[in-house]
Amino acid sequence: MLIDNKDVLTISKQECSLYKLIEEYNICIPAIQRDYVQGLDEVSIKYKRIRMIRDVKESLQTRKKLSLNIVYGLHEDEGDNFIFYPIDGQQRLTFLYLLHWYLALNSAEGEFARFCELKSFSYETRNYANEFFSFLRIKDNKEMWLNIFKSCDRNKLTLLEHIKLKAWFKSQWLTDTTVISIINVFSDFIDNPETKIDITKAEEFYDQLKTSTLICFDFLSEFAKDAEHTASTNYIRLNARGKQLDEFENIKAILSLLENKLGEEIKENQKFVYQYDQKFIDIFYKECSEEKKLEEKTKQINDKTLNLLMNTYILLRSIRGEDKDEHITFDAYYSIIYSEFQKDDISEFWREYFEFLNILLTTIDGDGGIQKRMTLFWEHIYELKTNDSDNLVSNLRYIYYYYKSQQQYVNENKLDQLDYVLLNLKYGDWKQTGFQTIELLAQYSAEYADVFEFFAQEKPDEMIAKLNVHTDNREITDVDDIKVRIKEQCIKASIIRRLNEDYKLFASLEVKSGKRQIQYLLSISDMWVNEITKEKIDCLLRYMEVAERFLCSEINQEKLLWKKLFAVASYWDVNNNYLLTSSMINQQISDENETGKQNVHYWKDNYYFINDDIEHKDNKLSEEKYKIIKIAYDNWIANDLSDKLQRKVWLKNQFSDSAYEACWLKYAIDRDIEELFDNNVSYDDAQGTVHIDIKHSYNKRFHNGGWVSWKCNYFATVYLFDQINNGSFNENNVYDSYVWDYYGKSLYQRSNIVDGVIFDSYPKIINQFGLRLLWEGRAEKYLSYEQGGSIWNLRSFFGYMYYISFPYDSNSTISIADGKVVITEFLRGNSYKQYEYDLNISTEKQTIKEKENDFNRIVKGYKNIEDTRQDNWDKRSYSYNSEDIYKYWYKDKASFQIEKEDFVSLDVLQSIECTHLLK
Repeated sequence: MLIDNKDVLTISKQECSLYKLIEEYNICIPAIQRDYVQGLDEVSIKYKRIRMIRDVKESLQTRKKLSLNIVYGLHEDEGDNFIFYPIDGQQRLTFLYLLHWYLALNSAEGEFARFCELKSFSYETRNYANEFFSFLRIKDNKEMWLNIFKSCDRNKLTLLEHIKLKAWFKSQWLTDTTVISIINVFSDFIDNPETKIDITKAEEFYDQLKTSTLICFDFLSEFAKDAEHTASTNYIRLNARGKQLDEFENIKAILSLLENKLGEEIKENQKFVYQYDQKFIDIFYKECSEEKKLEEKTKQINDKTLNLLMNTYILLRSIRGEDKDEHITFDAYYSIIYSEFQKDDISEFWREYFEFLNILLTTIDGDGGIQKRMTLFWEHIYELKTNDSDNLVSNLRYIYYYYKSQQQYVNENKLDQLDYVLLNLKYGDWKQTGFQTIELLAQYSAEYADVFEFFAQEKPDEMIAKLNVHTDNREITDVDDIKVRIKEQCIKASIIRRLNEDYKLFASLEVKSGKRQIQYLLSISDMWVNEITKEKIDCLLRYMEVAERFLCSEINQEKLLWKKLFAVASYWDVNNNYLLTSSMINQQISDENETGKQNVHYWKDNYYFINDDIEHKDNKLSEEKYKIIKIAYDNWIANDLSDKLQRKVWLKNQFSDSAYEACWLKYAIDRDIEELFDNNVSYDDAQGTVHIDIKHSYNKRFHNGGWVSWKCNYFATVYLFDQINNGSFNENNVYDSYVWDYYGKSLYQRSNIVDGVIFDSYPKIINQFGLRLLWEGRAEKYLSYEQGGSIWNLRSFFGYMYYISFPYDSNSTISIADGKVVITEFLRGNSYKQYEYDLNISTEKQTIKEKENDFNRIVKGYKNIEDTRQDNWDKRSYSYNSEDIYKYWYKDKASFQIEKEDFVSLDVLQSIECTHLLK
């Protein structure tokens, strides 16, 4: 904010009161500035003066701080005498001085004298104004002034008429605008009902002004040599608070003429251009950086105002469905308004244009929080987008329509509520071109006290029709659940109104859902289709407590607990209020006759939500899941399952009957294994066994590297997980190994994947899909050969591979540890029997060992190429880095298949037990 002058030094800034200022500075109004005009009787000026006095009175009476913005000027020192020359703030300083004088006059003995002894207040080179100010500062005149004010209050003469009769009043003073204005201000203090100051509280008010910054301004002063001259020239150059740029003034002039053509019914002080000069400019002034020079502030203010004017034109044209001037320039805008002004008949568009600007800026002027939301609308030229992701258009239109409907200005809280609702309606995903849907929403909702009242009072179907929400509405085609969201918002708003709760009653759960939807809670509380009652609301509030813990939880432990509770509820006999029998639970997992009945216990968070297609299979499935959620929530509440010990006891009681020993659900509930709930479970009627689909990568090279899913005995799967979790085995479901690539170019290139597990690579493994062990080895030799009378060494690789395969049965697991292979075969239910095959003493392993020794012996004995021809090798050659390499693969292969009959039965029938929750 430094002024570009070589004699001006650094600025100082502080919050200041007038009393503090005149304790330190003489105030001198530069000659170039206009008279004090705030006291004149012109309608527009009187209106502003009365408003100022009312604001000051309210501040003094309520002790609510009143900031009068910035007072800016230059100062100099003449020895110990500091003089301040205002450039901006003369009218406010003069008014505050008169207020202090009047309150001091009506205060305790001595206060007026002390005030008169403070620094002076004068108008440079204006003799009449200075004479009157000097006369005001004569402390011995206190009683005279008090009598004048009292007598004026008693008779019908105006204060000016009364003062003119006094012998000391100079007739020349009547020609001075400043003197007349001062007297009119005093008159407002004593006899205007709207502005009269209670003199019984004068001393209290004056004390507040003396001792605090209750009524204050930001005092910005720069030290300057010859400050008197510099202040005058800067005032001329900056033209009253920096509103100078010619093109901007031209725009204002044309807009003023255009506005006048709209008709005389608009009062002068209600017109946009008038209000801009009087108060709206302060909105943009507040946004200017304190460090900027005044000329820079001027340009910034004018640029923002021009952006606002052009953006308003663009927006309103777009909403009206007229040509969209998306890249309007200043010249284009100037041409448009000039052309309109030339017309005899002014379009109603311009009435809405000025009305919109006045409502918007008056709203912002009264609520600083709203200003922060709106800055995008004047920071740059607005470009119409396919969505209103920053909620700018929605807020602008709601501000406009709210005043039109309510005849009062919206506050930030109501805009917060609007934004909240729009977030729930997935407004950011609306693909808008003309903003027709949000225009309707803003218009209709503004007819109510707030947007929540709108949703609470309107019926969902009627609202959907009002907002033109249908399949052909291209603005919301990407939101496939917009009708659901509207209906949900209506019900939630009604509940909030009934409870007289804050509009964020459901906020926590909306956020937890990840989609800002809790429609399922309204459904299980029987309020989605049927009427809202107090009993149902009470039920909903209880359900909300449960949902706070489980709804779309990101905590693994909570997610798993919910799956357990949901699974129990899936097989719950609602009529008798207990768990179905073991056989019924096992058999019902494969029931495909009704929607959602196959693996009815299966849960994923998508089930919480539905879309607008009521006949869609996903919606029907969700509706089935809602019934189960309700059972789960009711069980949780009725049995106090939030208590961990109580929950364990309750779950244990459900499976206490010995018949549940063969129930798959019992072992899923007992263990913390998510796959037992997530994987598909089925029941084999013929065998009477439960199976579970397990994904694995066996033979994955034949399935494009993807997962393959096989059915396995459910209890065998539980057994496998138990063995892994208790540390008996460190690897599970291992089937493939990387081995030496016979077709590669290195002895150590293990890029070939084969079926089988390299023996000794995994000391302890357990599989569900069979076991194939392999032994493989390789060696490198340089073998000599003769060519062209010379002896050459040829690099050669040798390799072998042997297998032992074991049987596969979907009802079994197979494991190896310490050289012993064990088949664990499950019979019906949780019972199993084990079979063992000891590799340590097997002839197959011994045979493989012998063949490995033969391979090593043979290769070790080779000296030249001719030696290899006497044995059984597959051979190939290739060149690598200009070197010929031979590769040999031993044809003497050994592959053994061990059958189940080769295993030894351990003759002990065992069963898996509960190990955790139900132990």
